[in-house]
Amino acid sequence: MIAEPMFTGASYLHYLDENIVKRIRGNKLDIKLKFRSFGPSGLLLWSGKKEMSASADYLSLGLKDGYLHFQYNLGSGEVIIVYNSTRVGDGKWHTIRATRIEQDGSLIVDSGITAKGTSPGILNQLNVNNGLYLGGMESIASLSMNKYHSGLVGCLANVTLSTNYHIRLITHATTGINIQACL
Repeated sequence: MIAEPMFTGASYLHYLDENIVKRIRGNKLDIKLKFRSFGPSGLLLWSGKKEMSASADYLSLGLKDGYLHFQYNLGSGEVIIVYNSTRVGDGKWHTIRATRIEQDGSLIVDSGITAKGTSPGILNQLNVNNGLYLGGMESIASLSMNKYHSGLVGCLANVTLSTNYHIRLITHATTGINIQACL
């Protein structure tokens, strides 16, 4: 039994469980997790549509140039919340909390300051139909509309949705590709 999964940049866990998906969709979101990344870039979390387009709803957490990015589009434009107070591609464990209430999002890393953003337009529900991906996904560049080109190189732990729903990372997964035990 793997306690915390490790991702290689070409691996992922995919969840289609309705108990998980319903906590991602809708007008609010609350995600807490721990991660460590051994590289400056990579996708941590993604939820979107099977057929992605510029206006399609999606939600993502990922690293770009060592900084955490929280992005979503509720159908009327995307918001990108960058946590630029702390570099996180350092191989150390970091705790993050990403929340969204309708259009307003916030991101906190390691109990630091809060980064905030608001999506444009009037739409306030996340409508996704492709489950939840952790650590990466198949066809990552095309499914993420070139926002990401590789998954996380590192580990994930303690993923919690809606403040109290703990995802059992391995046993809840519908699919797991190239997953190893975190060192």
